[in-house]
Amino acid sequence: MILRNFLYLNEQMLDNYLSAIEGYIPTKVIQTSKISNGKNAGIGVSSKLLTAEAKFNKGNEIETQMEVEISPASKIQKLIDYLNKEEGLSFYDTMDENIWETLYRETVVEFMGTVRFSKLKEITNAVTELEKLSGIFQELTPKPFIDSQTQKYLQGLKKLNDLQNGNEIPCVLTFTNTKEYQAISYLDKTFFNVSQENFVGDVTILCKIQKKIDRGNSIQLNDIFKTFKEMPLNREQRRQMPNKKQLETPKEFSDIIKGPAFVVIPIAIYN
Repeated sequence: MILRNFLYLNEQMLDNYLSAIEGYIPTKVIQTSKISNGKNAGIGVSSKLLTAEAKFNKGNEIETQMEVEISPASKIQKLIDYLNKEEGLSFYDTMDENIWETLYRETVVEFMGTVRFSKLKEITNAVTELEKLSGIFQELTPKPFIDSQTQKYLQGLKKLNDLQNGNEIPCVLTFTNTKEYQAISYLDKTFFNVSQENFVGDVTILCKIQKKIDRGNSIQLNDIFKTFKEMPLNREQRRQMPNKKQLETPKEFSDIIKGPAFVVIPIAIYN
């Protein structure tokens, strides 16, 4: 039996997949147990189990019913069992050209490796830690640890990250034995089971491959000016827009992943 510690779980996607397979979404089950009464009726029956009903039947038995919720962990195991039964769920902690060629869009796999957030996210996380540290030092000395100008700059970085990513956090998984192949995902903040500070490191991702990025192609995790570039403008408005070089993401925040790489949709991330 494999025991998993879930760091991230998209239970909505999990329910969608299980309902497509089973035709319904099970949320609760009724467990029934019977204990022979004899001369010592009720011995061994815990009061905690009598959540629904306990009664004697004609055979002098106590019948106990208990309503229990189906846990996300059991749902994950059920999905994995289905996948193994149908086609076999593939697990990869390494990647090479031969494996790359066998993986296709819509395939559900397990990838194991080391994950990190985008550079912009890591910078804003460092800003948050710096602000916490400044709060501690501020109690020890009357002199400001961070001047007002720097404070405005730090707040601007945090707002830039929130504006850029909204509710999604770009994340990159690198396989253990090679940096050539990587898996990119965009994590929904609402599905984290741990604080983001405790998330990075070695993990396993149960995911669906959304697309493959071939050699010679690339993807930028954070395009700061993407919103402006995609605005529907007429000819006159386009003339007034800054040129392409002015709309390029600064090198300090640029995070470009070159192919070969995968873009995946995570169902669950665990260790």
